[in-house]
Amino acid sequence: MSLRKSFFFSFSRVGGQGLIQFLANVILARLLAPDEVGLFVLAFALIATFGAVRDFGVPRYILMERDLTFAKMRTAFGIALISSWVLGLGFLFSRDLVAGFYGDQRLASVMIVMSATFFFLPFGQVALAVLRRDEQHRTLAAITLAATFAGALVSISLAASGFGALAMAYGNLCTVIMTVIGTLRAEPSHVFMRPSLHGWRPVFSFSAITMVGVMAGQLKMYAPSLLIGRLIGVAETGLYHRAFSVLQFFTGTMITSSNWVMGANVGKRFRAGEDITQLFTTSTSFLIAIGWPAYCLIALQAKPIILLLYGSAWLPAADLLVPLSLANAAMLMSSQASSIYEGLGTAKVFLRNNVIILSTMVTSILLFSDGEILRIAWLIFGSYLISTMLHLWTVNKVANIGYLSFARGIAKSVFVSVTCGCVAFTIDMFMPPELELSFYANIIETIIFIIFYLLLCYAVKHPVLNEIIFLIGKLRTYLTLRLG
Repeated sequence: MSLRKSFFFSFSRVGGQGLIQFLANVILARLLAPDEVGLFVLAFALIATFGAVRDFGVPRYILMERDLTFAKMRTAFGIALISSWVLGLGFLFSRDLVAGFYGDQRLASVMIVMSATFFFLPFGQVALAVLRRDEQHRTLAAITLAATFAGALVSISLAASGFGALAMAYGNLCTVIMTVIGTLRAEPSHVFMRPSLHGWRPVFSFSAITMVGVMAGQLKMYAPSLLIGRLIGVAETGLYHRAFSVLQFFTGTMITSSNWVMGANVGKRFRAGEDITQLFTTSTSFLIAIGWPAYCLIALQAKPIILLLYGSAWLPAADLLVPLSLANAAMLMSSQASSIYEGLGTAKVFLRNNVIILSTMVTSILLFSDGEILRIAWLIFGSYLISTMLHLWTVNKVANIGYLSFARGIAKSVFVSVTCGCVAFTIDMFMPPELELSFYANIIETIIFIIFYLLLCYAVKHPVLNEIIFLIGKLRTYLTLRLG
């Protein structure tokens, strides 16, 4: 499969998944209270953080292993099965302790349901990693979209029936089960794969370091939710998550989908001894060209976006969108670094950077947040700036991607994004206060913004315009064949 097709199916997979989750969150926001959403977020944050221990770095081992045999896959399955089940039992039996720590016993019930994911996921984990290694992105997209849709239906149905936070927990469990079923159907040879620990040392030595690095990276993402729940309250965790979820639709679609393809492609090029400099620079340039204008628009229209999507009860989340948008914009600069670490197998570097960034974020929140959720959002922005500088410095060291060539590669994207941002800010400055929450006024502002963005891309001959034209052409051909 070509790199363009790989990106297309990966964007379809992650973008479709994000869209389904996004629309489900819009509906759930009207069925669940902030504290109920906050309970699920806390449980999910713990699951996601310790997911690295559950995976034990197995997916990354399979991705970078040069001579991957069925025996090695059995060993990887055995290690993943043991680590996941042990962690699942620990998660289950610690539920009362965690609920007491956050001062809400309802959390224990949510954790019981969420712990079941640890017992199901290992059975499809190796097959999922093999599909990614083989760049079967079309199959991965179908599996992910079907599983996400099923989980969303379960969450919405149970929330409407009064299940509260448990509705989202059961929806998440449904998504995991459907993912495992779909993965095993795509790789039937893994259905009866027996776990093994034969030759476990090479797998264990690589995976153990990678596991800790991934866990630090996940904790970096979910530490704010965990800290807000403890320092301020469960309802505020729900507010933070709603602001985070607005951005996650764009961030997840762009970064996750590109990393999913990039990691596999970098790994393939690394095994073949090919250069990866151009791949890293080009992918980052595209992400900036798309992401920075989107974050700018979200920050300027924070209140109408929150009001439209979630309702007036969630309006306090709008204030968080400005610093969090800036944080995500900063993160795009180095978002492809994880693909480099993953493809090259530089597990120790990955671990070191994530530990440094995590320590910086947690320390700053504990010392300077003063119990204010908005201040925490600005501290997150500061930690993401430090993260960007550290990752770019590291990528230059491990992959010899020079600063000057990188700056030249992203120059057009930065120019287009910053210019569009200045135009949008100017329009917003002259908008009458009474139109701040007007749906039609903000739609007009958005249309002007998009037109100006396309004109700038045309003026500087940005390659993203070629991709837009290519997609429009493909869509037109598809519709002609369907309707003609």
